[in-house]
Amino acid sequence: MRDAVNLNMQRGFGFVQLIAILILTSTGIANAATTVQETINFKGGLHNRLINQACGSTTYNSICPSGSCSCEQYEGMVVTGNLIGKVTHPESNYPAVGIDITVDHGADRVGSVNGSCEPIFASLFVVGSKDTQELDFNGSYCSPLSNPNAATAQSPIKGGFGIESSTVGYTGFGTVSGSVGFNSGSIKLIFKGPATH
Repeated sequence: MRDAVNLNMQRGFGFVQLIAILILTSTGIANAATTVQETINFKGGLHNRLINQACGSTTYNSICPSGSCSCEQYEGMVVTGNLIGKVTHPESNYPAVGIDITVDHGADRVGSVNGSCEPIFASLFVVGSKDTQELDFNGSYCSPLSNPNAATAQSPIKGGFGIESSTVGYTGFGTVSGSVGFNSGSIKLIFKGPATH
């Protein structure tokens, strides 16, 4: 009799365990994070340049390790992205759609008398139909690699970014690359990397 009771209890306990496992599994599947590729293309122009100071519009672009920095503020003109959706009239939405770049002109720069690369600490702000994001990024901002006097001379920017905020809840990181027109003040940057939601 006692063996029969124990057997029934073991069967009942096994059934309860099975139900618990199924509930946990289904909850895990329902809440599983999805990772997609984020791409943002930013084309714009120089809006303002602040001398002898970091940008200070975010904690990240307030970084100025040497104490000798300047700030370049760019407004968006054509901004597209698969996760942010449509960006309407980016130029009139400055500074909600823009880039602030703190350039460190101190001893951490590398190069020669012919040109150099300087550290940057920057933030991208973008408001789209699907998401509003802030991407913080760092990297190197270099002198033109060829004739700096040419009208088309470009100063390359290369580095990495992290998604600092997203109204939808994306997190992620990736690479940033592009250039600034050395004599024109135009800017073209591409941000690419995995974003998880």
